[in-house]
Amino acid sequence: MPPLEILESSELDELPEGMGPRCEVPGCVESIAAYGGRGRRPTKCEEHRGGKGVKSVSGGRANTKLAHQAASVLAQTHAMMGLGIRLLGMPATASAVGLAELTFIEMATEALESDPGLCRLILRMGTKSSKLALMLVYGQFLAAIAPVAIMEYQEKKTAQEEALENVA
Repeated sequence: MPPLEILESSELDELPEGMGPRCEVPGCVESIAAYGGRGRRPTKCEEHRGGKGVKSVSGGRANTKLAHQAASVLAQTHAMMGLGIRLLGMPATASAVGLAELTFIEMATEALESDPGLCRLILRMGTKSSKLALMLVYGQFLAAIAPVAIMEYQEKKTAQEEALENVA
């Protein structure tokens, strides 16, 4: 019998006894790894089988996501502090807190990536203070609307007083 390298693919179907199945890639004469009986039966040799590419460190992306969520919770507390500062009559300081927030989120995310336990602690604290945060957001909403409403009320009152003076 001639060597396997020079056999045609049609001749490879009839292998001598004792030789296992061959790779399904045309022209390849490598034998397939032994089948253990579990999972799919292999059809290609080691060379032609799909490679298992380089895998990233597991949990890296999850830690980044967790760190970003924790940094966002911390930034939310800064927004609450900014509201308090604004209500104390220091709007420039409150604006500075707001402007520094994006940089803070980036830096805090990087710092928190290495400690998922701390991230989880921050997130737990954030969920406990969510009711307070909602109340403060409504306070901020009202603080933004109140000056306009007061000014409009005073204008209407002045207009009514002028209308009464013109009638009399």
